[in-house]
Amino acid sequence: MEQRPPNRHGKERHCRLSLRYSLAPHTISETHVRALVAYAREYGVEELTLMVAAEDWNDGHLPLDWRHPWWRLLSDVIPTLRRKGFRIGINPWCTVGHADRGRRPGTDQNFTTMVSPSGRRASMIASFACLSWQEHIVQCYQMFAHLRPDVLWLEDDFRFHNHPPLDWGDFSEAMLESFSRKLGRPVSR
Repeated sequence: MEQRPPNRHGKERHCRLSLRYSLAPHTISETHVRALVAYAREYGVEELTLMVAAEDWNDGHLPLDWRHPWWRLLSDVIPTLRRKGFRIGINPWCTVGHADRGRRPGTDQNFTTMVSPSGRRASMIASFACLSWQEHIVQCYQMFAHLRPDVLWLEDDFRFHNHPPLDWGDFSEAMLESFSRKLGRPVSR
C-alpha cells in the first residue's frame, strides 16, 4: 500500500484527499492558482481534480472550438500544480450528458439522442450507440490524455438511468439496432 503523509493533525492517513476544482478559461489567474495551492496545502489535499466545463460553465457537449481554450488552460495550470507536488486528475464533466436542462447539441454535433422505453426523446443526452458521439468523446479523452493526468475521470453520466427527462434507458433507433445485432433478431421498444 502506498505510504501516505499524515493529515494536518499528525494522524496516519488511509486515503488520498482529492479536491474537485472547477476551472474556466479566461477567468483563472496566477492569483487563483496561488490561492488554490494555499487552500489545498492548508487542508492536506494531495490531488487536485480539475473540472472541465462543470456546472454553470456547462452548456452541453464541448463544441470543437471550446475544447481548445480548455486544453490551453489545463496545459498552463497542470505543470505549475505538479511542481507544487500535487497529483492531477481531469474530469471532463459531460460525456453523454447528465440531463437536458433546456440544452441542445451544438451545431457541429449531429448526435443521436437517447429515447426512453415510453418514447420520450432527450434533446441533448447522446446515445451511447451514436457513432458521431463516440468519435466526439474519443477526441475529448485523447485531448485530455495528452496532458498526462494521474487520473482521467470517466464521468457518472455513463449510465442508463437518471437522465432527465427520460424515465429510463436508451431505446433510440441506434441502440435498438445495436441490440438487434447482438441478439440476432429485430427488437423494439
